[in-house]
Amino acid sequence: AAPPPIPPPAPAAPPGAAPPAPVDLAVQWNGALTAVRFWAIRARTPMQDEAMKFLAAAADPSTQARILAATQYAGLSKPPPTPPASTPPTPAPPPPADDTPLSTATPAHLAGTLAVDEQFWRDNLQRLSDRFEAWLRG
Repeated sequence: AAPPPIPPPAPAAPPGAAPPAPVDLAVQWNGALTAVRFWAIRARTPMQDEAMKFLAAAADPSTQARILAATQYAGLSKPPPTPPASTPPTPAPPPPADDTPLSTATPAHLAGTLAVDEQFWRDNLQRLSDRFEAWLRG
């Protein structure tokens, strides 16, 4: 069966109309999907020094603090790698408090999450993508 049609957008409020009542929305953490993601530097890469400098800059506490302030995402949890020859490593920021709004890295949020089965997606992504696209076409 074909998916239902997308309804047209709601008409705009007339000029001078009262704004709509606020809606209390919240993030639902139960059933959230989690997956391990990481960065790595390949052995014998010709740009190892540049890669190490990038990882050190990305993991720098001041960079992580700016990311947290902008997104409420806790970011990295391990100290940055030691950059080559010049600057000493800087400590990682403290882990987020349990009430960090948009971080799945908090114990309260992790309790109800589900781990993504990476092998399943490697084995089935193309088949499921084809099936989904066929469903979209009707």
